[in-house]
Formats: sequence, structure tokens, C-alpha cells
Amino acid sequence: MEEQDMTEYVAALALCDQAEPDLVQAHLLLKRAAEHGDDRAKYALATWYLHGNDAVEKNERLGVSMLKKLANSNVAEAVFDLAIAYDYGRQVRRNEKKAFSFYMRAALLGDRESCSQLAQFFKEGKIVDANPVVASAWERRAQEEERDISPPYRQWLQ
Repeated sequence: MEEQDMTEYVAALALCDQAEPDLVQAHLLLKRAAEHGDDRAKYALATWYLHGNDAVEKNERLGVSMLKKLANSNVAEAVFDLAIAYDYGRQVRRNEKKAFSFYMRAALLGDRESCSQLAQFFKEGKIVDANPVVASAWERRAQEEERDISPPYRQWLQ
């Protein structure tokens, strides 16, 4: 990914943070950055479609489809959102095994909420055997700062 693509993503965020956000221009910048391979921009666009805003119409099916393409990315938030989709059957067939797998990947990328979800799986014996020691370890990890538990290759949104 070129430096220009990263600048487009950062510029899009800046447009969104203004007192009067320019979502239309931000959308164009995010699309350009995504076309050049910026997974953070792809995730931002996916969330825009999941929830809709003044620049794009809500389209959950497209949003989840975009999240699926980020399943192997280093954007923990995208992987977590995909886990949620499978956990609750949002625009995909509910599949707790896939949800667990995506929670695990997001947790290993340092996503604290995913660590909490894994603790629940191990407490309840969902998908995996109940294991209070492992559940407690995931709970402790969920209390850590994300920057402390994230690998160096994690892609941060800001």
C-alpha cells in the first residue's frame, strides 16, 4: 500500500471529524483508499453500509459481504464484527463455530471485546469444553489495554 493511500484514509477520517462532516467527500476518499488495498478503508466502508449514513444507504448484506473479505485482515474490529454477524445470524446463517473462530482471531489481534466473548464461550462450554482457568485468562486479557495485547502487525483505525 502506498503512502498516498494511507493519506486518503486519514483525510477521510478528518473530514468525518469536522463540525460539519463532509461524508460525500470522505466516501470518495475511502473508496479510493480501499481500491488501493487499505483494509482500514474497506472496514470503514463496510460499517457505513451496515448502519447507513448521509453518504450511503444502509445495506447490511453488502456490509457483511465486505466484512467477509476482511476475514483474514489485521483489522481486529472487522474480524470482531464478522464474528458478531455469525454469532447472531446477521445476513449470514448463524454459525457459532465460525463466530468462535473469528472471535479468536480478533482476540489474538488484540480486540478486548473478543477476549470477553471467548471467556463466555469457555465459561459456558459453548463450542469448546468448559474451562474456568482458560475463561479467567481470557477475562484478564480483556482487562488489558489493546495496545499492550496487540501484535505489531495489527492495523489500527487511527
